[in-house]
Amino acid sequence: MCGRTRVRAAAIVVLAATSSAVQAAEPASTETLIRQIIHTARQNRLSRPPLAMDVEITKLMADNRERQQERPIERQIWQYRQRGSQVDSALTRYLPNPQGEFYADGYTVRSLWDGQRAWHRQGVLSYATHGWVSQKDDLAQRVLFSSDGSNVLDGLLPHNLYAGDWTEVLEKEPSRASLRLEKELVVDRPCWVLEADTPHGTYTLWVDEDNGGCLRQANIRVDADDWAWGKPLRQSYERKGDGLLRYYRRLEIALSNVVIERIGETFVPVAGTFLSRIWGDDGYQRTVTRVIKRANIAFNPDFEAMGAFQIDMPDGTIVRDQDLPGVKYQWTGGRLVPYVGENIGGVANAKGTGTRDPRTCVCSTDANDGRTSAASGPPRSGSVTEVSHPLQRPALVRGWSVPVLLAASVALGYLVSCGRRKWHKPQHDTRQ
Repeated sequence: MCGRTRVRAAAIVVLAATSSAVQAAEPASTETLIRQIIHTARQNRLSRPPLAMDVEITKLMADNRERQQERPIERQIWQYRQRGSQVDSALTRYLPNPQGEFYADGYTVRSLWDGQRAWHRQGVLSYATHGWVSQKDDLAQRVLFSSDGSNVLDGLLPHNLYAGDWTEVLEKEPSRASLRLEKELVVDRPCWVLEADTPHGTYTLWVDEDNGGCLRQANIRVDADDWAWGKPLRQSYERKGDGLLRYYRRLEIALSNVVIERIGETFVPVAGTFLSRIWGDDGYQRTVTRVIKRANIAFNPDFEAMGAFQIDMPDGTIVRDQDLPGVKYQWTGGRLVPYVGENIGGVANAKGTGTRDPRTCVCSTDANDGRTSAASGPPRSGSVTEVSHPLQRPALVRGWSVPVLLAASVALGYLVSCGRRKWHKPQHDTRQ
């Protein structure tokens, strides 16, 4: 009996040990699979060759006060180029008329990070253009993670600015992620479903591992204490029409209708719908939907021929130095020169010329006003000379001129009135 008891005890111990080993191995294998999915998605994006593409984004908006039903508010046409960490994007904006047809209102934006410095210019053809320059790469991050861009299709979710794409967020704490036991179909494609509770919100991601680990669908909820745009969401705000601040309390974003194409050996999302819904501390709720389409995708294009990663601005454009507060330059003949002026657009500039050597900022005369496709490249210099810059703006349209003229006319009227009363009174007294 003792021998049989010992055998049974030993068997129980072996079974218990085997069961424990299996239970211990199961989470480890799941975590390994999660890491594998993340690695596949990340490698597909990072191994993408230098590219140029055109992007069309149609924005629709609705809120719980003014716009009950979603309606188009803007269409954006982007020319986007990326080479490693270098980013060059140019925007032309279109607005809807009462008939719902879109027209170009003349507003353009160009943002560029060439690996050494960031350039930015924006303006409206009928008004003015201005720009700034910096040696910090913050602009590159903001372009990559912009809501008004197509990189959300690649998993660069806007609220994760400074945190990285979704793979980097989950990779930092993979233990927070879980994997559903079975794949789910999204547009007839089997996808792994990752769920994660992270400092940047609660994630549910449908990942198509067979197509480069691209996202087929995503739902993210960000609460007040979760991080968004580099800080807790509750610290982000917008200014209301009455000048008061509206602080954010909740954010929900969703990615859907994603179309993926294989170009060479790379999988690229070419279309999708991105929805962003925000709640304010005053009960306000706004939903913005972006319908995104990518086209004319070209790998390893001739960037020099299309003027990519080279900046140009209309002569006379005033350029602020983001790294040296108060210092300004003037764009003249394809380069920055120190600027000393009295009043530009109503803003006095009593600062010096700064310490940055403008000779280090000599640039090409190629320009890109955001009107041509990435394949054809931008027009040559002179294409944006129709943009009025501050030095050419008539004095009567400066921001300070209207109130000054109004005050002067009131004062002059008062003096004239006083003069008339003083002139007529002695005559009246004489007649008496």
